Amino acid sequence: SFCFSKQLSHVEYYHNSSWLEYGGSPDRAVRSGFVAAFDKYLKDNNKYTKNESKIIYQDMIVMAVRALGYETENMSYPWGHIIAAEKLDLLEDIDNVNYKAVMTRGEVATMFARLLTDKMDMNATYENTFSDVPADYWAYNFIGYVQKFGLISGYSDGTFRPNAPITRAEFATMAARFDAKGNDYGVSFNDIYEHWAKKAINIVANNGW
Repeated sequence: SFCFSKQLSHVEYYHNSSWLEYGGSPDRAVRSGFVAAFDKYLKDNNKYTKNESKIIYQDMIVMAVRALGYETENMSYPWGHIIAAEKLDLLEDIDNVNYKAVMTRGEVATMFARLLTDKMDMNATYENTFSDVPADYWAYNFIGYVQKFGLISGYSDGTFRPNAPITRAEFATMAARFDAKGNDYGVSFNDIYEHWAKKAINIVANNGW
């Protein structure tokens, strides 16, 4: 999981990945990592690869508001961030969003499209090159728009897999392309030495995501 609190609310293992839904600060989790006991158990039992766990809506919203510089010292977590996200036009209907739901790749692409300072022309059509994102897909324009800016690249088979849950490593890659001003010097993560997204993970960690 990306966040921690004192109370564990949900644990689910799926093949060699897992996600854990907590309250708490993503910023703190980035800097301190997972609680050592959980981390050791999951690794020792070959049940968990931290970088392949999933991102939930609440995490993404908090990070987006922080990245845009709208987080305040007294902002309540997470509702202060959620309200700010609606005002920033990152969310359209805050009452009908499940903030504990795992985000898909298409949903994250949509969020990044809204984060870009060059705003989309909602009357325009933005084509993409992915074989599994047809013109009638709900996020077609958003996916085409962020591909235009080089934020997404898809898979080697030509697909984007918009309905697949996005992993922490995939999210870090998009975020690093979006917020590329940071450096990629090492952060104190002990599980990314040979990971394909090592550079991106270091960039977003150094940028405070």
